[in-house]
Amino acid sequence: MSWTPATTQTPGNYTAQFTASDNAACGPGQTTAQVVIQLVQPLALSAQIQQGALQLSFPSAAGETYQVQYSDDLESGNWQVLQEFTGLQTNRVTTLDPTVISAGARFYRVQWLR
Repeated sequence: MSWTPATTQTPGNYTAQFTASDNAACGPGQTTAQVVIQLVQPLALSAQIQQGALQLSFPSAAGETYQVQYSDDLESGNWQVLQEFTGLQTNRVTTLDPTVISAGARFYRVQWLR
């Protein structure tokens, strides 16, 4: 079973309940499982140059942990942590990379650490 949220679905917690029934030779049996699915906003990373540094900004969920990472070469697979944000109490994260100008090419990614 799968669930794909509609494009109009708003962020929030959604409860799904699954019930399996079995009327086999051992007698009737029923198992119920309930899960909460947390739907968050899609990541929309914005970037702009601010006084010679690159400012990155993206939406966040309060209480969660994020890592902003960078790499100067995508083929190397070598990602460095630019900054980690833990237990945020805001819905937006902003960070600066002051060394981006001297880097030549630089790539960024955000990891949501759960």
